[in-house]
Amino acid sequence: MTNKAQEVESEIRIDIEGNWFYNGAQIVNRNIFLLFCKGLENDGKGGYLLKVDKETSSVIVESTPFVVVDAVKDGDVLKVQLNDETMETLNLESFFIDRNNVPFCRVKEGRFSARFLRKAYYRIAECFEQDEDERFFVKLAGEKIYVKQEK
Repeated sequence: MTNKAQEVESEIRIDIEGNWFYNGAQIVNRNIFLLFCKGLENDGKGGYLLKVDKETSSVIVESTPFVVVDAVKDGDVLKVQLNDETMETLNLESFFIDRNNVPFCRVKEGRFSARFLRKAYYRIAECFEQDEDERFFVKLAGEKIYVKQEK
């Protein structure tokens, strides 16, 4: 037996809604889902790896490895709830809206990108204001933080 991590040959995939699949079957067991979310890592080449104990497998990600399922303004802070049941402060510097009008941000201390689901997008949009140039911003602690949009 060796101490090196074993490469597991199987297909693990995360769909656009943040659902995980193993060899085509959706992972519905909450504990396994949360374990997989916790074991997700960047592979350093633009892809993703799942590491659980001594096993490692590549992960196919359709859009982003995490999705924002809800958002809430808490005083001068915007918080997002992710599909792995964690809540974190939204880094508005990483927040942008793509060409298809879909919002994204960085999560997990900036290690991963996350796509907003529709409900979360509507919640965060409630915090937007518009200036005289029709640019959107969020006002937090008296500061205007403009929403970046891809063209």
